[in-house]
Amino acid sequence: MSIEKPTFEQDKNKLETLANNLDELQASENEGRGISCVRTIAAYLRAGDKKTARAICLNESDKIRSYPEIYGLLKEQLVEEDF
Repeated sequence: MSIEKPTFEQDKNKLETLANNLDELQASENEGRGISCVRTIAAYLRAGDKKTARAICLNESDKIRSYPEIYGLLKEQLVEEDF
C-alpha cells in the first residue's frame, strides 16, 4: 500500500484556490479597501511560492488575527498551526 504524493499541478491548483478564497474574503474588509498583507499572500500563492506566503502569514499575524475567517482559513490550509 503506497500513499500518492500530490502532483505539482494538484498543489498549484490548491494554492490557486486558496488565493482566490483569500481575495474574496479580504475584498470586503476595511470598508471595501481590503487587507494588503492578505493580497500579498494571495499573490505569492498564485506564483507557487508557498514558503514565502507562509512567512508573510507569520510576520503579519498580528493583523491577520483581527479577521477570524481569514485567520482560520490560513491556519487550516497554509500554516497548519497557531500563528
